[in-house]
Amino acid sequence: TILLNVMTNWRNLSNAWLKDFLPSPSATTTTKDLRPSITNAIEKTLPLLREDPTSVPFLCRYRAEVIEPLTTKQVHQLRDYIQKYDSLSSLRTKILSHLQNNNSTDGGDSSATKLRVETSISKSELEDIYAPFKPPFKGSLEDRIRTEYPELVNLIDELWKNKGRMDDSSGNKIMKKGTIYPKDKAVTLLANRIAGDVGVIDAVMERCHDLCKIQVKGVNATKTKNDTGKNGRKTAGKENGGSKTYEIYNDYNNKLNYLKDHQILAIRRGCDQKMLKITFELDNNRFERIINSVLSKQQHVMHPLYHDAISDAWSRLLRKRCTSRLWKESCKRAEERAVDVFCNNLRKALLAPPADMTNRKAMLVMDPGFQSGIKCAILSDEGLVISLDTVKFMNSAKDNGKQHVISLLTKVKCFSGNNDDRGVCVVLGNGHGTREARELLLGAGSEADINVEVNLVSEAGASVWSVTEMASQEFPDQSPTAVAAVSIGRRFLNPLNEL
Repeated sequence: TILLNVMTNWRNLSNAWLKDFLPSPSATTTTKDLRPSITNAIEKTLPLLREDPTSVPFLCRYRAEVIEPLTTKQVHQLRDYIQKYDSLSSLRTKILSHLQNNNSTDGGDSSATKLRVETSISKSELEDIYAPFKPPFKGSLEDRIRTEYPELVNLIDELWKNKGRMDDSSGNKIMKKGTIYPKDKAVTLLANRIAGDVGVIDAVMERCHDLCKIQVKGVNATKTKNDTGKNGRKTAGKENGGSKTYEIYNDYNNKLNYLKDHQILAIRRGCDQKMLKITFELDNNRFERIINSVLSKQQHVMHPLYHDAISDAWSRLLRKRCTSRLWKESCKRAEERAVDVFCNNLRKALLAPPADMTNRKAMLVMDPGFQSGIKCAILSDEGLVISLDTVKFMNSAKDNGKQHVISLLTKVKCFSGNNDDRGVCVVLGNGHGTREARELLLGAGSEADINVEVNLVSEAGASVWSVTEMASQEFPDQSPTAVAAVSIGRRFLNPLNEL
C-alpha cells in the first residue's frame, strides 16, 4: 500500500508539472506526441532526484534511457521543482490535515483541492488554500468579532457552509434592526470567507493578469534646486517628480502585462529608492461581478448579506492581495529572464574567438574617459604591457591630445613593423566617452596618414579587476584607473582566459 501511494504521488506530480516541460508549439514534433513519453520520463526521474539532488550529471550521461526525451536543462529544472516541493512540506501537511478533518465533520469531497495541494510548488497558492483554516491574527478585526460575538461567528459559518441558505430565525438575528448582532460585523465575517475561497481567488487572479493597469508617479522631493541649507549654501535637492534617472516613468500608465522586463525592473528600482510610487488601476464593479459569478456557479444563494460582503471582500482584502502578488510575480519573472540574458551574453563573450594578431607585435588599448582622460596601454601580442599612458583631450587640450594619440599610434606601428596591411590595431572600450575617443582616434590617424583598425570591446568589469589584489601585484606602482585598459586589451586577445 505504501509503495502504491508513493508511485501514485510521482504520477500525480508528473501530470501536474507536465505543462512546464512541453516543447514550444513551433517545435517540429507535435506536443501531443511527446506528452506520454515526457510524463513517463518525469515520473521515473523524480525519485532519483529526490534520493540525490546532485545526480544530474550522472543521470544525463549514464541514464539517458530514463530521462529521454528530457534535455539537460529540463533535468536541472526538474531538480529545482522537487526542491521547491520539499521546502513546502510542512505547510502542505497542515493543509492536508485540515482538509481531512473538514471532510470528516461535514462529509464533503475535497479530492480536487487535495490533489492541488499535493502537487503545488507555489507558496502563494498553498497559502490561499490554507487561508480559511488559518486562525485569525491576535487583535485583528475578525479576532475582535470572535471575542465579542462568538455566536455570530457560528451563524456566518453556517451561512457559508450552506451556500447562503439560512432559516428565518437565524437570518432575523442579523438582518433586523435593533438585533444583538450588528450587520457590519456579519458582513466582515462573510467577506473573510469569500476572500478565502480558492475558486474566487483563482478567478480574480486570472482576470487581474489581463486587466490590471499600473500607474507610476514620481515622488515629490522635499527640497528643490533653489532651496538653501545651513550657512546659506544651495542644496543639490532632487527635482520635482523624482530623479532624472526615472524621468521617463513619471506619469507613466500602461497595462502590467504589456511592460517589458527592463521597465519592470527599473520601476521596482525607483520604488526601492523612494523615487517612484506605483498604484494599480482596476475596475471595482467589474471584479465584484466576477466574484458574484463565481459564487453563483458554486450554487450560492445570494443572501442579502452577500452584496455588501462581496464589495468588502474585494476592496479590503482581495484587491491589495492580488495586485501585490501580481507585481511580485512580474518582478520575479523579469529577474529570471534578465539573468538568462546575462548568461547568454556572458557565454558569447567567453566563447568569442581570440584575436588574429598575425604579423602584429603590438596594439593600442584605450579606456575612454572625459575629465580624467583616456587611459591608454600598449600591449604586445601576448598581452604583456609595453607602456601605460593617459591622453587629455577636453576643451583646450584637444590639439595636444590629438598629437599624443599620433605619437602612440606611431609607437605601435614601429613595434609591429609594416608587415600588416590592416593597419594599427586599436582596442577601444565601449563605455562612457567611446564616441568622443573614436573621433579623436580617427582624426589622429587621418592627420598622421596611419591606417587604424578599431575594435570595440566590452569594458564591463575592467574597473573591478583594476582594484583586485592580482592587479595590484602586477602593477604595484600604478593607480587602479591606469591599469583598467590592460584588462580590456587582454580580453580582446583571449576572452576566455581573461574573463
